[in-house]
Amino acid sequence: MTSCSIYADGSIPADTEASSGDGCVVVGLPAGTQIGNHSGGICDSIAVMPVYPLPAPPQGCYILAAFNFQPDNNTFNPPIQITLKYDPNLIPWGMDDSNVVIAVLDEGTGEWEFLVGTLDAVSNTASFTITHFTVYGLLAAPAEPALSPSGELDATILIGMIGGIVLLVGILALVWLISGRSHKVKPSSK
Repeated sequence: MTSCSIYADGSIPADTEASSGDGCVVVGLPAGTQIGNHSGGICDSIAVMPVYPLPAPPQGCYILAAFNFQPDNNTFNPPIQITLKYDPNLIPWGMDDSNVVIAVLDEGTGEWEFLVGTLDAVSNTASFTITHFTVYGLLAAPAEPALSPSGELDATILIGMIGGIVLLVGILALVWLISGRSHKVKPSSK
């Protein structure tokens, strides 16, 4: 357990870093960070717990890790840094570290939204900044999803597929014409 001082105005006097015992979660609070809670008061403690059961991921995605940061809706100004660790053995076949994305769960809709952050494939961690507490996680997501959110084939992908097929047919026709001409035998002139 890590503790730090909090001034009466809700600010942190010194840079503080708290880490879970297993190192799966690291919370970094820079000096001067103002911490508030949903009732307008000052937060006096935080907790991070693994989410179980896991919420449903977006279609084609897999949840690698998810944590509920509490109290819900604690706010931070400036944003604080979160680092989450993932097990690379949980990444599904056909995907790799480049498919790991950071996401926040919209608890109202139950939908995951992707966030921007930094991935370190050597240490198997992802770091990002947040302004409030809720559920955050790491997901393995397809590099380029083929389906739109409505479940229909994306028009851009469909046009690309059709263009590729037309190009392939054209190349095959050209090869057939060239190979057909080289096999013709000229009659001898006797």
